[in-house]
Amino acid sequence: MVTYPATQLQPNVDLAQASRHLEILHGGAPGFGSLVLLGNGHHERHCFFAVNDLQSTVEVDASREALQDVVDARWNVYTACSTFIDVPSVSGLTSRSAHTPGTLKTSARRPRPDSGTSMNAGVWADLDVKPDTEGYFASETDLVDYMSYLPRPTIEVASGSGGRHLYWLTHQRLEAEEGQDLLLAWLDFLRAEADDVTIENVHDTTRILRLAGTVRWPKVGDSVPMPRRVELVREGPRYPADELRLLSRDVHKEALKRRAELKERRIESEKRRSRELTARGLQQTNYDRVVRIFNMQQDWAYLLESTGWTLHSDQRDTTARCRYWTRPGKQVSDGKSASTDFTAADGVTSRLMTIYSNDPTLADLCDDSGDEDAVCICSKWSYARRRMFDGDDVALLRSVVANRGRLT
Repeated sequence: MVTYPATQLQPNVDLAQASRHLEILHGGAPGFGSLVLLGNGHHERHCFFAVNDLQSTVEVDASREALQDVVDARWNVYTACSTFIDVPSVSGLTSRSAHTPGTLKTSARRPRPDSGTSMNAGVWADLDVKPDTEGYFASETDLVDYMSYLPRPTIEVASGSGGRHLYWLTHQRLEAEEGQDLLLAWLDFLRAEADDVTIENVHDTTRILRLAGTVRWPKVGDSVPMPRRVELVREGPRYPADELRLLSRDVHKEALKRRAELKERRIESEKRRSRELTARGLQQTNYDRVVRIFNMQQDWAYLLESTGWTLHSDQRDTTARCRYWTRPGKQVSDGKSASTDFTAADGVTSRLMTIYSNDPTLADLCDDSGDEDAVCICSKWSYARRRMFDGDDVALLRSVVANRGRLT
């Protein structure tokens, strides 16, 4: 069998696609656009350019070579979906200039996260294909079928993993607050159309998505192990903002109503628990302390394996930085149903379980989910109470105290 070095298998950049992507997304916008380079080891660089400098360049070869140099260094290249009023405050400047394709040369800078955006281009979505994870599109065919029920996007980008980055841009730019409101309404619309498939919440005005024409570098253990070029698949029409609001209005109202009802149920549940503790001579402060200690000390493995879950894979030492689990009634070969013990870039390990599966038997575990979470979030205490103590907080409390902060 003939083998090839990785450099020969790496796709070349496509400067025309990268320039066209930026032109459609940012052309005519006020302020500054941003390219973000993400590399191994959580390294990143931010490159800003005045949007009115976006223009064709006679230095095509030099621009292509500069972009290829960035990709060859294994940087994943993203663009901010919105523009900035000013170049954000920086903690320092790099000594090397960055060359934005089709634009003038600009300095690479590192902004602080408090940077304000100016005008919003419209709405967008990041749709993932994850064949080995419940709750997501199992194939590109399933994703394309879902897209057929949506308005034609202004920009469709194949992300290199089988997924799609879609943009529905408006005729007129939107103020940041107006744009954020429309993004959240659009998220509810996309989720309503997707039924039981997870649509991630990337609907914020500071979002970055991959730049077409560059290369997606896979992570260790990635389901797509080879580098692939990010492709600009097609272009479509722009939309009046009112048309997007109308499409999402009814489902957004229903979603807001459900969130309000969920919030009210949580408040009532907390009040009821407080009354039960008082009736049994227990103090809320002591209860809170035990819950906090339990969530810190208890191992997820005991809770899950005792109730029928199976360890899918322990990837805490890989770029995934977590353990994956398969739910009761499923085989490991069926894929991942949930994850625990995720360690963030700052070294802090989450004590929550993220449930990907939309199986209705798991719906009661979502007490800790936020209003707009794409997936179910569950704490160790909530899981133990629901699955091991039939909802009895006091019984769980006494068992944990007897076992010095954890269940054996």
